[in-house]
Amino acid sequence: MDAKQNVLAGFGRQIDLMNTINGGTTMTSIEIRQEKEGYVVLFSNPALGSDNYHIELKPDVLTVYTTLPQDALSHVEEINGNKVVIPAFMRHFPIPVNVEIDKIEAIFEEGSLKIIAPFKTGLNNFPKKLDIRQN
Repeated sequence: MDAKQNVLAGFGRQIDLMNTINGGTTMTSIEIRQEKEGYVVLFSNPALGSDNYHIELKPDVLTVYTTLPQDALSHVEEINGNKVVIPAFMRHFPIPVNVEIDKIEAIFEEGSLKIIAPFKTGLNNFPKKLDIRQN
């Protein structure tokens, strides 16, 4: 490597270090489990608190996104005089027909967001497989 490449490589490492020191973000991890009573979706990110998570529920889609704390928002844009915050993380989850939409709840505990989506009652073994009879 020549001197210019060494200098550029050094700057790259320093920029990465400064990003981490000055509030770099960590990835949000997701764990989805199917339990006896319903689905549980767990979101973990040690850098975020409950105020950073946002949840939107539509009839067939659950959307979860995060924003950074206000003092760290360098990604705010203004469109037609309105401030628009670009989410740091966003995921859409289709809601299965066997989930009781009105009973979905979100709990923030021990640094993680937990969304509980209970099954509808009376649909314990949904979907059910049918045997094909031959005549």
